[in-house]
Amino acid sequence: MIKFKRDKIWFELAILDKIMAKAIEQIEESLAVLEGAIAHLSTEFHHSYSNYLTSLGKAVRQQLILASYHLCTQGNPTGFLNLSLGEKQKLQQDIRQLGGQIQDQLLAQLLPENNSDSPAEVENSDGEELFRTEEKAEFPREVNPQNPEDLAQWQEELEKKIGQTLKNCSRDANRLLQQAGILPQQMPEALLEAALKADSGHEVPGPPNLLNLMVEAHSDWAEPSAKGDREPENPTFIQLIAIQLRLAEIELADAAVMTGRHQIRHLVSQLSRMRREYQKKQREKAIAEAESAWRAIWVDE
Repeated sequence: MIKFKRDKIWFELAILDKIMAKAIEQIEESLAVLEGAIAHLSTEFHHSYSNYLTSLGKAVRQQLILASYHLCTQGNPTGFLNLSLGEKQKLQQDIRQLGGQIQDQLLAQLLPENNSDSPAEVENSDGEELFRTEEKAEFPREVNPQNPEDLAQWQEELEKKIGQTLKNCSRDANRLLQQAGILPQQMPEALLEAALKADSGHEVPGPPNLLNLMVEAHSDWAEPSAKGDREPENPTFIQLIAIQLRLAEIELADAAVMTGRHQIRHLVSQLSRMRREYQKKQREKAIAEAESAWRAIWVDE
């Protein structure tokens, strides 16, 4: 009787093991299908960002020139008029060159830093075709385009790089304006950096991509007084107008860039759904494998 019960239990366990093995196989098949869909989504992400960054690069160049024009003609017209003809021309040329560089820098964000054999090309900023890739999207070696977590991290890092590129361009443009005498030449760069960070992300009235603040002026534009020094009784404030390229304002001003942003948001929404499904299937697989492993070594004493 006891032997019969044991045989029945082992028979039932054997059937259950087969059922669990089939369940694991089905989960693995679902994961494989999902990974294929994520790989396709990765290609769409790469293609959409290629188009978006191409449009964004052109728009940034235009907005940089417009912001520089406004600053030189309305922000500090006297300073611009005091420049010689050659100095005016050089400033305009430097701004144009900076705009071309920002186009190339934005497009280069899609190039894997650790892949010297990338087929992508970045042409001269004045060329018609600024960026070209093969049909297969290129990702850094550490990014698995079938893994939604890797893809999400890649997308988030790319957005950070875009924002940092705009900050760097704003900084370089303000340096050019300082050198030309449009902005105070002796003003500490740290002060301007702090002003840009303090205003970052806020909607500013007035022309787009310009920072307009009142800052305390020092007679020699020295660094702020050390802790413990006596503060001036009657501080003098001046109006500071500087370039601050803002992604949101650039997107609103250009239909092609905004269309690209909408496409990316749609892909991000798809990725979020796939991430949840992928995590769910991975957990189901882990649970099924753990149950199977438990039964495989269990001894009924």
